[in-house]
Amino acid sequence: MNNLRQNLFLLFLLLFSIQTAYAETKLASLIQDHMVLQRESEVLLWGWDTPGQKIKVTTSWSKDLQTITNNEGKWKIILRTPKAGGPYKLHIKGSSSHDITDILMGDVWVCSGQSNMYMPIKGYRCQPVEGSNDMILSANNDNIRFFKVGIKLSAKPLNKVKGEWKVSSIQNAPDFSAVAYNFAQEIQKSTGVPVGIISTSRGASTIEAWMDPTSLKLFNGIPIPTKVPENNGHKTATLLFNGMINPITNYKAKGFLWYQGEANCFNPENYARLSQAMIGRWRQLWGDAKMPFYFVQIAPYNYKGRKASELKEQQNKVLDLVENTGMAVTLDVGSYSCIHPQKKQIVGKRLAYLALNKTYGYKTISCDPPMLDHAEGLGSTSVKVYLKNTANGLTTFDQKLLGFEVADSDKKFHFAVARINRKDNSITVECSKVKSIQSVRYAFKDYIPATLYNTAGIPATCFRTDNW
Repeated sequence: MNNLRQNLFLLFLLLFSIQTAYAETKLASLIQDHMVLQRESEVLLWGWDTPGQKIKVTTSWSKDLQTITNNEGKWKIILRTPKAGGPYKLHIKGSSSHDITDILMGDVWVCSGQSNMYMPIKGYRCQPVEGSNDMILSANNDNIRFFKVGIKLSAKPLNKVKGEWKVSSIQNAPDFSAVAYNFAQEIQKSTGVPVGIISTSRGASTIEAWMDPTSLKLFNGIPIPTKVPENNGHKTATLLFNGMINPITNYKAKGFLWYQGEANCFNPENYARLSQAMIGRWRQLWGDAKMPFYFVQIAPYNYKGRKASELKEQQNKVLDLVENTGMAVTLDVGSYSCIHPQKKQIVGKRLAYLALNKTYGYKTISCDPPMLDHAEGLGSTSVKVYLKNTANGLTTFDQKLLGFEVADSDKKFHFAVARINRKDNSITVECSKVKSIQSVRYAFKDYIPATLYNTAGIPATCFRTDNW
């Protein structure tokens, strides 16, 4: 009996020593060297270890904190961050130790969507980004950091992603999202605050793929998959959310940037409501019901029969449905033959204008596009159209004002003559072929480049007075 007890005791010691030898303190994917933590806020550090393990966090900016892992080996610690600046460092000690260095306190923006958000500064093959060399040459900026989330589809919510924080430099910048990079440059330059970009995008993806089952419950007929299909997983509900959004929701951020919509042009009818549900859910998961959400309206392109104008119209509606949102219009930067416009710098800057005005309080920066307010004179030969966001007037920047169409009750549209009235910021629209104008449309086609702007250079969005 004594030998048996002795052997069992030795076996216990052996198993304990093996467990101890392989025990490891694991960190969440984004907790790495060069990371940006959201300034002046409570941020979460989290990870995994053996159950019941004490975890101690020592920082270079505050007092030590500690916790104990739960029965599943999970741990989390909330840290209060200081004002913008750095670099700082922290030490995490559990079963093993980690030293995290070169940490900046700044503003973190989560950037998501499909290929136009993903498109790197170096461009795609045979599809350039205008001014890419100049962007790369000016990329040496220690106060801008990027984390590019690895593309991953999953039928179950994951808790880890692949990727690493990289400092903006001539070497690293070519692979950064061109839109997000130009946004970050403008924000960092204007505010002096370090900017961290978490880029999580996938080409040709639908909005449903970035939504979770909770947000999709509001919609009938959208099945929740139990496995990843062999084809079109990036267009399948929840799969990108599970693989590329769920693992990062604990990471404190300032706001969201979104550039998506082309993949939903086939069925745009519910896009505004889907956006509303997704934004609400993301805000809930990040713990901020009013977290800024700024998005890009899809650009002109030969969509070949898809309902692109209706999708743009749905994007217009998001602004009324969801508070603390803003839309960057791209009606003047599209390409008839390429769905990936070259002028990414303009798009990034317009997103920055929205953030600088609405989030950072730079109210002298004009950011909102001219949009339809109302029309007077429908049923006559001459209609006056009034737009919002035109405090300093409208302009064509010396172009001819084009893109207007009118129709009678027969719903047959004819190109119209339009002119800007400086006295009241209205637009007079007329057409000799239509004696009783029942509808006015502007740029309500797949590809009609912008000719109408406010004086800050923000193009008017497409609109129509009918619902035909």
